[in-house]
Amino acid sequence: DRWIVYGKIDGKQLFTAKELTVEPGVKCTIKDNGAYGLICVQGTGKINGQPLNSPKLIRFTELTEDEYFCSEDGAKAGVTFENTSETEPLVCLRYFGPDVNPDAPELGAYRKVKKG
Repeated sequence: DRWIVYGKIDGKQLFTAKELTVEPGVKCTIKDNGAYGLICVQGTGKINGQPLNSPKLIRFTELTEDEYFCSEDGAKAGVTFENTSETEPLVCLRYFGPDVNPDAPELGAYRKVKKG
């Protein structure tokens, strides 16, 4: 789980985003501070037992299983992700609204991390 969008604009946290990567055959439960929209960008698996996959081809009128919304209560209770693939990672992006993640890094924080 890693931050991909964070920081403040004019002193306000307008939105944040995290990328979750689950390796093949792995199951994990993630707790968050608030509601979020989720999109699956790679792989196949389950989210709280429901199908989750990144479509390869979408035809007109077809429904997909790549987008979900999680309520604040659900996010705080924890959401279980399971990668059902034997070879491909499951990658999901979670987008949060204003002030949901007060502990998110500040802009430029990645520059302060020393690689060693």
